Amino acid sequence: MKGIIYAPYSDISINGQGITLSNVFGNNVSINGQGKIVGVNYKEKPLLLALANLAPSAAFLKGEIYAYPNPAKNGHQPIIHVECGIADLVEIRIYNIAGELVHKDEISTMPIIKNNKYAYEYTWDISNKASGVYIYLIRAHKAGEKTIKVLKKIALIK
Repeated sequence: MKGIIYAPYSDISINGQGITLSNVFGNNVSINGQGKIVGVNYKEKPLLLALANLAPSAAFLKGEIYAYPNPAKNGHQPIIHVECGIADLVEIRIYNIAGELVHKDEISTMPIIKNNKYAYEYTWDISNKASGVYIYLIRAHKAGEKTIKVLKKIALIK
């Protein structure tokens, strides 16, 4: 086979007498028999890589959660950044200082990779919002795991 095997969450087992040319990325990679993995740019010896050491952790753990720019000035839309590994759903609720809900949304897509960490980023459209201090509540959910909850402030200056 000539190609790249990319399965970062899976175990990969190469069996038999075939030769695998190129690179293999996986959670765990094992070779049985006379199979070989030869990296494209490597000529001396076979290269065996486990992506777990190279890729961000998918573990559902609270990481950095913040909004930027904060304060959001001159009409710049603030971005809410949530690091929590891979979640099933991330809820965003934004309240004014009186505690009234002014905006809500959900993120259920795959996260981006930023600074070698999985992160969800949400751009808040503030075009019809007044200057002031707002409170944002983040809830990240994953089946079988305890919900991650974070409450923070963001300021808008128009």
